[in-house]
Amino acid sequence: MHAFENNYREIVKMLVNKGANLNEYDHGGQSLLMKACERNDIETTCLLLNKGADLSKCDISGQSPFMKACEHGHIEIIRILIDKGANFKKMDRSGQSSIMKACEHGHENVLSLLLDKGADIEEFDRSGQSPLMKACKQGHEKIVKILLDKGADYNKFDRMGQSLFMTACAFGHAEIVRTLLDKGADFDKCDRLGQSCIMKACENGHPEIVWVLLEREANCNKSDDDGNTTLTTACATGHTEIVKLLLDRGADYNYCDFDDFSPVMIACELGFTEILSMLLDRGAEYLKDNIDGQSPVMIACCNGQIEAMKMLLERGADYNQYDNKDVSLLIKACQNGHTEIAKLLLNRGADYNKVDTHGQSSVFKACEQGHTEIVNLLLERGVDFNKMNWNDQSPLMMACEHGHTEIVNLLLQKGADCNKLDRNGQSAFMKVCEHGHTEIVSILLDRGIDCHKMDRSDRSSLMLACKHGHIQIVRMLIERGADCDKCDYLDQSPVIMAGEGGHTEIVKMLLDRAVDFNQRDYIGQSTVMKACVHGHRKIVEMLIDSGADFNKCNVFGHTPLMMACMHGHTKIVKMLLDRGANYNICDNDGKSPVQIASLKCQYDIVNMINKHALKEN
Repeated sequence: MHAFENNYREIVKMLVNKGANLNEYDHGGQSLLMKACERNDIETTCLLLNKGADLSKCDISGQSPFMKACEHGHIEIIRILIDKGANFKKMDRSGQSSIMKACEHGHENVLSLLLDKGADIEEFDRSGQSPLMKACKQGHEKIVKILLDKGADYNKFDRMGQSLFMTACAFGHAEIVRTLLDKGADFDKCDRLGQSCIMKACENGHPEIVWVLLEREANCNKSDDDGNTTLTTACATGHTEIVKLLLDRGADYNYCDFDDFSPVMIACELGFTEILSMLLDRGAEYLKDNIDGQSPVMIACCNGQIEAMKMLLERGADYNQYDNKDVSLLIKACQNGHTEIAKLLLNRGADYNKVDTHGQSSVFKACEQGHTEIVNLLLERGVDFNKMNWNDQSPLMMACEHGHTEIVNLLLQKGADCNKLDRNGQSAFMKVCEHGHTEIVSILLDRGIDCHKMDRSDRSSLMLACKHGHIQIVRMLIERGADCDKCDYLDQSPVIMAGEGGHTEIVKMLLDRAVDFNQRDYIGQSTVMKACVHGHRKIVEMLIDSGADFNKCNVFGHTPLMMACMHGHTKIVKMLLDRGANYNICDNDGKSPVQIASLKCQYDIVNMINKHALKEN
């Protein structure tokens, strides 16, 4: 096989004559005979056949040497194989026969030969496709005519309910379409999705076929199972010429699909301005809202289609309109960062202080999403930058929360109130501490912000930074004198929060500040207990080294050792045992650490405690 692939014919001949294994195959299951047939190597094919090569042997896809020859149109090899008794009716694993391969690849002479030998033209592969369907799909006009002349059934459907006529329409084979129409093909038949032949031609952009079908009075207003018509389909795919053809034939330009989208809305969404202009000139409705309260101009705005917007505004569309949630065009443009659209609306006089049902204004949305240029644009117009939403959150808070430093600077320069609190009692400063935006923290601290303020849960900025592991912010706050022992309404201190979150460096920093590491929360859990629950071994070790009480129980009678046993933290259990943790103490339910570990199927821990007990005793 190696000699054949490298065109060493004499070596191939010599090896064959010396009795080499003729039926050897490669990793794809292809034999030497199959490769010779595929390459149209007549001499090698004859040599192999004369020496007894197996012409019925197939590759891993079930294709025989004969199928390979038919696929590639090697007529002489096909004749030789037929003379040697090749089975031309055999199918591969996908159910395709030799005649199907010849039709699919456009080999007319091979098809004629197979037909003369009695090949079946009404065979179907596993997808339900016949030789005629395959020829229609590939646009082999002569093969289609040969098969039709032989009486092939042109009204058959594949497993998706598609006829060969639909296939020809979908792939744009106009001559085949005409041939099938002359034979009486049913052009109004739909597939299993309710799509007609003309719809497929519209979807794939074949105006000639659309025109042919319209001449035959195909129904252009019929909808598929999703409510799409030929016109909505052509609009969605941007086929301008087809749209014109359909409109000239009276297609319904105000029809809406099942999503309540009209052709105008579709053109606006996708920015097909030529199609939009055509629809508007025909009198299509452009002011009506869909079920979501969205009009064509709003859809254009959401998708950043400024040219479509200009066309609609020039025709009288309302630049202050809003949807079912009171979201105006300007708010949508600001939210999505469409600067040019925002300018267009502002220049027309759009209300920039209008709020939606959540009390969010255009500047609020622009600040939240970080669209600096739009924020600047609105500030120049005199927008109310201190306006709060229904949760009492300001634009500055949103910019701080999402880390938009440049916008924060802009708002502060304009005099934005950085001490305002939302409904949870959180200020803009608390939000940046929580989300870790160090640069903004520095900016606000330089402005003299109160870093000791608590929210309604009695949480300070330091607590929020500790909880989320923002070490640089923690350092900055400590340097500004933040109270490191202050607790929230659950009696959780900064060190408890840092310990629970596994923020080792922050715990170390707080321990260096001599914080109360034995402080317990409302259910009696200390920092060491929280660290044991979550498996933070280094923090547990650090706390024990600092003198933390690791035998103290919570309100349920659980010790740190029990919590480590319960959650399967073997290394922490070992550390606690080595440090002298009490393994005989029981919780409020009378369960010892060993029993807790056993109930949780932590058998390594059970064995560890038992061995430790034996060693001690």
